[in-house]
Order: sequence, then structure tokens, then C-alpha cells
Amino acid sequence: MFWHHLKTALRSINKRKLYSSISIFGLAVGMAVCLLVYSFVSHERSFDSMHPDSERLYRLNWADVGAGARFATFQNPMAPLIAKGLPEIESASRFDMRELLLTVDGNSQYENIAMVENNYFEMFNHGVISGNPALVIQDINSAVLTQAAALKLFGGADPIGKSFTINGKFDYTVAAIIENNPSNSHLIANFFIHLDNLAKIINFPTVLDLPNSDILYQYIKLAAPVDLEPLARKTEQFIRDEIYANYNRQVIYQPLRDIHFNTNLQNEISTRDASLGLTKPFRQRSDIFVFSAAAILTLLIATFNFVNLQIVQGARRTREIGIRRTIGATRLGIARQFLFETVLMTYLSMLFAVALYQAAAPLFASVIALPLTEFTLLQPAKLIALLVLPLLLGLVAGFYPATIIAGITPVKAMKGDVCESISSSKFRSALVVIQFSISIGLIIAAAVVNSQIQFAFSKALGFDPEDVVLVDMGNSEANAAYSNMRDQLLLEPEITSVTVASNMPTQSLGGGVVFRKLGEQGSDASHSSRRVNVAAGYFETLGIEIIAGREFSPEFRSDRMFRESPD
Repeated sequence: MFWHHLKTALRSINKRKLYSSISIFGLAVGMAVCLLVYSFVSHERSFDSMHPDSERLYRLNWADVGAGARFATFQNPMAPLIAKGLPEIESASRFDMRELLLTVDGNSQYENIAMVENNYFEMFNHGVISGNPALVIQDINSAVLTQAAALKLFGGADPIGKSFTINGKFDYTVAAIIENNPSNSHLIANFFIHLDNLAKIINFPTVLDLPNSDILYQYIKLAAPVDLEPLARKTEQFIRDEIYANYNRQVIYQPLRDIHFNTNLQNEISTRDASLGLTKPFRQRSDIFVFSAAAILTLLIATFNFVNLQIVQGARRTREIGIRRTIGATRLGIARQFLFETVLMTYLSMLFAVALYQAAAPLFASVIALPLTEFTLLQPAKLIALLVLPLLLGLVAGFYPATIIAGITPVKAMKGDVCESISSSKFRSALVVIQFSISIGLIIAAAVVNSQIQFAFSKALGFDPEDVVLVDMGNSEANAAYSNMRDQLLLEPEITSVTVASNMPTQSLGGGVVFRKLGEQGSDASHSSRRVNVAAGYFETLGIEIIAGREFSPEFRSDRMFRESPD
């Protein structure tokens, strides 16, 4: 029976090449769009799910009670003390991430170095290739590298036992190698040393004890799921009672798997994994809904078009049905044959959809910044989808046409009286109306989104980035040489101005500071904010309009840049 249905279906498809081609390729486009969006959605929803007990892992945030700004970092000494004082918390781990000058065999380059605590590799899952990171990191002079970092520093040589230098002063020996960061993890570090190195590297012995400094990323693991809001208020009270009496900030427990979907935090960790060359941009959860809705609507359009074409083809085969019914074919047998043909066509559509998926994946990935390595169909969930989706679509799309066609009486079928009524049925008309309505809606939505994107690209930034070159001076030697560098650069006729600043306008702000009104006390007299240190010529160089007052000038001592301990 199967082979009979298969031969009949193939002959029917071959006989009506034009209709069959339009049906198959139209549905294939809808399926390909769904496969691409499914890869995107499944990748985004899986962020940070690989870590043990990820549902009990949280990152500590704080928010300014007055300004409302929220920060991804937390006050330096807090997490371990909170973990000891609150029974709801099982463990805590902190780490610092900063760009430092790394030297190997005389070759120097800046790299993001993570300074972590002993239990970091217990809290976060990294596949171990050699050594024991949890033990190695206890040694203040040892280092853990990812595969990508080891390859970058030492090529194909065995990295274990080899050394590198940070900032030209501090030597570290590679004692363990771990697997690369997954593309669906917000962590981007590839070089790991102990957190106790931070004080000597930045020459600030008490940095880890500052209750007002928020330069560390701090994570906790709950002993069991709890209501976060009461826990946050309890944490604030514990800090005031046991750690820092003047603490006046709001504590927020951010779920680990929420980090990737929060785009409005200051001091956020970088999204660029430099060793792997991957960018893992933050998303809004609404992006998942928008992409999914667009994919479903596209598939609906393709399915409605497929159903309509099946009805039209069925209407043209009434005499064939009449002959088959006359020689003894049953209504069920004819319905089964038409369903078989429909399902076969949907599986053929899936084959073409896979080809379109593979061809379109690089372009789609570049548009949404998704790693190409994630565009593989060789995963259990995707393979199941490839087998189940065509079957479901075939049964749903073919049920109505098969039922209508199989119900034609032999006499009417032989006369061809039903052809016109089937072709112009109310159901088919409704499908056409819905199909065009969805298409028009998607076109309007695309136009609105395009207008928003164009507005974002054309909106005034408040400064002029044209012909401005940024040079990173992330070490004390370069900062000390700034005056000489500026004077030498200004000798070049192509350079009109030179300045220096702690941040560019588009970068995440650091340098938290509390401003107080002179002679006044109380919460209304202070305001917590972020500070940007700039030199004379900053506003002129970036074309920033000064509404009132004047530009900074080296002639005024109070205008000069000042340096303070980090907070």
C-alpha cells in the first residue's frame, strides 16, 4: 500500500510540475525562516544554562535609591560576608575583569584578565582539559587559560609550565587549561589568576575591603529557591547592621539566566570574547517574541498558500476522482491518497528548506550577531523538528482538501460540476484574505522597524565622531606620557586637537562618586553619580556644545584632571 501511494503521489507531482513547484518552494521558504528563527531562539534561551544549579545562581546588583541607575557590579567586600551571615545563601564568588598588558617572549598585547576566587570554577562550569583549575587558582602565581588563550599565546606548544608577564612586573605560570567559553554564556574571560593579585596590580592594598567601591562582579548560589524581594530587603538590613552602617543602596538579586536579557545595567561585563573573536550582544526578551511571531506568521502565510494550491489542484482532478470512485475506490482510500501526497510534498519542502537554511545562515548570523557554529541541524531537538514538522503541516494542510475531494460523488465528478464550486469556496477565500492580511501586516511592521533603525542611525549623538581617532591608554606609563604625546601629535598639520578622557561618550561609565552640597546634611543633600575625567580640549575635540559656562582650561588649577583611588 505504501509503495502504491508513493508511486501515485510522485506521478501526480511530476504531472503538475508548475503547481507542485510553487507549492513545494513556497512552503520551503516558510520552513527555512522557522528553522533560522528556531536556531536563534533556542540559542538565546539556553544562555548560561550549562552551569551547575543555574536556577539557583544570581548576580548581585545595586541601584541608586535617588537616581535609579542600576549596576552590574557590587560593593567589593560584600558577597562573602553576606554568604556567611545569611542562611539562605549557600556560597558566593567574586571576580574582577580588566584589560591588562600581557607579555610573552617579548611580545606584548592587551588582554581581558579575570581575577577570580578559589570557588569560581566550582560555581561556573568549564570543561577541564588539563590540570585542576579549582586547585591551581589557589596559587597566587598560577594561571588558568582557555584553549583559545593558550593557542593565542603559545601556538601549538604545550602551554603547561610556560609563563607570561602582566604589566611588565608580575609573572604567572600556566598550570591548567580549560575549554573555551560557550557562545551561549555571558562569561568572556580566557585568562584567569587569583583575585588576591588585584591589590598589587593596581597598587591599592585595601581595594577588596572598600564598602563603597563597586568594581567586582559578585555571584551567589542560593541554598534553595526563595522569594527574592524579601531576601534583598533582608540583605540590605544585614549590610547596615553587620558591614556598613551608612549603606543606602538598593540590593537586587539578578538571576544568572537573566543577565543576557538585561540591557540597561551600568558597569556591565563586556560582550566581546577577544580570544574567540565572538561578540555575544545582550538581547531584550521581547526580541524572542518578535522573532518567533514573525516566523510563525511567515509559516502561516506559506501554509495557507500551500492549502489553496492543494484545493485548486484537487478541483482540477475531479474526473480522475470520478473514475477511481467508479472502479471501486473508497472515500477513505482517496482521502488517504491525497493526504499522502500532501505529506510527501511537505517533506520535499523540508529538504529544500534545509538547503535554504544552510545558504542563508551566514547572512542571518551576521545580521543578528549569532555565532555560525550554532547553525547546525545535528542536534536532537532540531532533528526531531525536521521529522515532525513536515508531518504535522502535511496532515493539517491536507485534511480539508482531502476531505472535500474525497466526498465528491462519482456522477458529479465525471461531469466536472464541482470544479468551480471547490475553486471558489468560502474557506479558500477566507484563507486568501487572512494570507494577504498577514502579509500586509508584516510589511507595515518591517517598514516601522526600518524607520526606527534609520532614526537611530541618524539621531544626533550630542557629539561629532567624524575624523576622531581613539587610542587606548590603559596603563600608567601611557597616562604619564600624555603631555609629551599631545605636544608631538599637535605638530602634525593633519591633527587639529588632542585630548584625553577616562571614558568615551558611548562607553559604560565608571568612577562612581557621591556629590554633596556644601554645608548641608541628609539624603537630599547628596547625589550618587558616575564621573568622567577629561582634559582641556575634550568638548572642542568631540564637538560637544557648551550651553553655559566655558571649556576646561589648563590656566585654571581647579580645572585640571585629578586622580583618586578607585571606587
